[in-house]
Amino acid sequence: MSSVGRKLARVWTPAPVEDELLTAILSLSGLLKQPRMGTQLRVPEVDPKLHEVMGYGVIDADLIAGLKSEKLKQHCEVFRINCERAYGSIGLLVSIAHHSGQLELRNAITRMALGLEADDVSKDYTTEFSAASSAVGKRWVAKRAVLGDDGINKLVGDNGFDLLDIQVQTGLTLLREKGREVGPVLTGMQSVLGSILLAGYAAYEAFVGDIWIAALDEKPELAVPFLKGNKEKQIKLEALAGYGFDLSKIMGTFLTKRGGGVTFQKLDNILDAYELVFGNSVQSCFEPRNEIRLTEKLRHLLAHRGGLVDEQFLKEIAFDAFYGQLSVGVRVPFTGANVRRHMDACCNSAIELVEFVDNEIAK
Repeated sequence: MSSVGRKLARVWTPAPVEDELLTAILSLSGLLKQPRMGTQLRVPEVDPKLHEVMGYGVIDADLIAGLKSEKLKQHCEVFRINCERAYGSIGLLVSIAHHSGQLELRNAITRMALGLEADDVSKDYTTEFSAASSAVGKRWVAKRAVLGDDGINKLVGDNGFDLLDIQVQTGLTLLREKGREVGPVLTGMQSVLGSILLAGYAAYEAFVGDIWIAALDEKPELAVPFLKGNKEKQIKLEALAGYGFDLSKIMGTFLTKRGGGVTFQKLDNILDAYELVFGNSVQSCFEPRNEIRLTEKLRHLLAHRGGLVDEQFLKEIAFDAFYGQLSVGVRVPFTGANVRRHMDACCNSAIELVEFVDNEIAK
């Protein structure tokens, strides 16, 4: 439990029973209700530590407000929303973990108020228990009022992060002790983490394309070095006719949709498009390069091979200590910490990039 959760627990109950309360919370595990699923996915059994994906970064609201370009502000806001949506699945699990833990904690406190052990359920369905639980609930509500919305949100986050892993690990232990299958649980956790990476990199890829387009739409003269570097691409007059022969506010849009064939579906294409417009100095915005490239390769592996590791993938990511040790034929495993570092690399790059482009537009 988080330090905040422990402090609140001590307010409501004597300190000596804190371990008993923790034991009671540890006994809670809905994972035993997981249906048996026939799955042949072979995922290396690593500890996913789901809670470690949290603490991620997104574009700060103050940074967005400080940008000079209104178009870039809009794209930053979309990117921020998309990143938060990517994390939505883990956020839901954290909230469930918190509230289930709080329910068990309230029950444990009620039992001890009745002179029972924290895990003694003998009176749980009596009128005496209901009355005592109601009294505990009123004190609970009073504490929530003191905390306020921000305090409650922090409590849910801190408490939920810790309880999530406690419940998962306890559930896995119980499943193993009972000789039951843990594969569906592990696969489910991998699915959650993989979905975050898929959605997060898609948001990053769309964002870097959007701000390149926005920059050239807003300042079409930025396209001059790009056009000089792509002399082999001929822009036909009939293509211009569709825009009234006026590209003064849609140069970036035109080059990506009709005239220049610019795409942002691969990191190398992204790097080339930015360097042709902004020069070599923009390359520093795509660091750490290996981390961003690794995230791209992981996204590609998930989207096109279902996460099945092959020789090509291992060759391309041999530099990474975690993924480089995998074997051909296994499904790529994720941990919360790894997914967070992949997402942070993309978000940090996005921040560096939008500030760089904003300054270039303003020159």
